[in-house]
Amino acid sequence: MFEDFLYFLGVARFSSADSAIVRIDLYQSPCVAVADEAKFFSVVRAGFSAPRKQLRNSLALGLEMTPGEAAALLEEAGISHKRRAETLSLEEWVRVHRVFFQT
Repeated sequence: MFEDFLYFLGVARFSSADSAIVRIDLYQSPCVAVADEAKFFSVVRAGFSAPRKQLRNSLALGLEMTPGEAAALLEEAGISHKRRAETLSLEEWVRVHRVFFQT
């Protein structure tokens, strides 16, 4: 996906936030290849389900496992369980998906 900044609106349009209009162009094919997109997005959704929590906790809640189990799987994927969902790259999410679903 590519986004292009078009216009800056400032706070005049919305009382408490600067705003902008952007154009978003979609890629023709996915940026990363995964065996099962539904399972991949279930992991990503679980990770972002509790944005203020560390990954071990948000993944545990979203995927119905203990935080310890989630931490062990994250370690196997080479990712610190203390990170937050928004800090992972697409490639790291693919690693998490592959370890959690052993694909």
